[in-house]
Amino acid sequence: TALKWKYIDQPYSTEEAAMSRQPLPSSPPSPNITPGKKWQIGYIEGEVTPFNGDYRAAINTIQTFAEHFKQETAVEKVTVLQLPLDINSNRGLSGTTLQNDSPTTVAKFKLKVLLKQGI
Repeated sequence: TALKWKYIDQPYSTEEAAMSRQPLPSSPPSPNITPGKKWQIGYIEGEVTPFNGDYRAAINTIQTFAEHFKQETAVEKVTVLQLPLDINSNRGLSGTTLQNDSPTTVAKFKLKVLLKQGI
């Protein structure tokens, strides 16, 4: 549903920390950093449709989609920033078990694709 592409000096941004609600890593993922070369980062927002409420299937689809990016030689790292269901064990669950007349028809997600430095 949306694509944002950046060409920057650092592979981690405050935007990523805000989206993932996790602290920024202390160092980039690659030990082979070349000063002066830039990083390309793509932020992808999408949704699994049709969605029949099967979160497990939606999460598997999203993880498979992310794995396709990881297979590319130019890709350094792929991070899932948001899943349609928060599976983080540090957070509490919320919601209702009551039947809803208007079922959710989409499962939204966000990915970060980090290309290797200098590409």
